[in-house]
Amino acid sequence: RKKWQIIPYEDIYFFKGGGNDPQIFMKSGRAWGSSKLEEYDYFLPSDKFIRVHRSYIIAKERVRERDGNVLYLVDVHGEFIRDTDGERIGIPISETYAKNVESDSFLQFFQEGTGVRSWKVEC
Repeated sequence: RKKWQIIPYEDIYFFKGGGNDPQIFMKSGRAWGSSKLEEYDYFLPSDKFIRVHRSYIIAKERVRERDGNVLYLVDVHGEFIRDTDGERIGIPISETYAKNVESDSFLQFFQEGTGVRSWKVEC
């Protein structure tokens, strides 16, 4: 028996493809989707999500750093998303989808060739 749940867009960090059941990395942990990554790519709102690789769709608002062709995302607390070993998870930008990233108005700040971008805001 399958369990279905509705996941608010703001809770999703990224999708990692794999056949008909991509992993969904989100605020509450990880889940497995019920459709191919292509279907999520089609139905997700383009102002919130972007395909950056054959195997990845990311939430744009979670991007905090770019190093070459790798994007680093943060969680809802502003901490970098890490794997079980504590290493930051890097999301690759493939050559095929690089134009998506380069032409996206939100992600233009993170253009390749401009170095690692980060900023600090004092309140």
